[in-house]
Amino acid sequence: MLGTAFDVEAYSTDGFVRTTLVNGQVKLWKNGENEGSPDAVMLEPNRQAVLVRDLQALRNESIRKCLSGAPVTDKIVVSESFNVETNVSWTDGRLSFENEPFEIIAKKLERRFGVEIVIQDADLKQ
Repeated sequence: MLGTAFDVEAYSTDGFVRTTLVNGQVKLWKNGENEGSPDAVMLEPNRQAVLVRDLQALRNESIRKCLSGAPVTDKIVVSESFNVETNVSWTDGRLSFENEPFEIIAKKLERRFGVEIVIQDADLKQ
């Protein structure tokens, strides 16, 4: 297979940017820096990079799992402990979830179908 296949999740309301590389190569650096920055990261296939912009992002289980104890803000963290399928299944017209709180699932469904989901019971959000 030729080329690069990747997914970028970067909604302004989420507090994080996540890049999942399926194949090829992607080089990442923070806004205001350049590819020669010492913090730039070369992502390899089946790896995921996360940059946390806001601690609210830690409510997302898959983000917490990716960070696994690494410094959480203003640093690109690379992980291989995730399910690629969960992040790229939308490209096949499917949504896939793994240990996500219902609140996160509802947000993804809202984006996908252009609807608003109201969760009245706070216990269900978890």
